[in-house]
Amino acid sequence: MNCRHCGLPLKDSIRLGNYKSCPNCSQNNEYQEHIFYPEGNFGFTGKRITVNNQDGIQSWCEPCRSTDSACTPNGTRCSDMS
Repeated sequence: MNCRHCGLPLKDSIRLGNYKSCPNCSQNNEYQEHIFYPEGNFGFTGKRITVNNQDGIQSWCEPCRSTDSACTPNGTRCSDMS
C-alpha cells in the first residue's frame, strides 16, 4: 500500500531532515500515511550499518520494537511534514 500523501510505499522508511518514518506505524494507521518521529526515537547500532544505512539507524521506532502489543502511531503524519 502507498502513502495517500506522497505516494511512496508505506513499508519503506523515509528520512526528512532529522525525522524518519516508522514502517510499522506507517502501515498501521487510519490515515494510510507515513508516520514520522525524530530520529532519536529509533536508536542506532553498528550492526545495522550498510551502504544504504550508513549511520545504523533502526528501522522501527522504539515502541514498535519493544512490545508485542498493537502499534499505536502517534507521530507526525506525512501530510503534516510538508
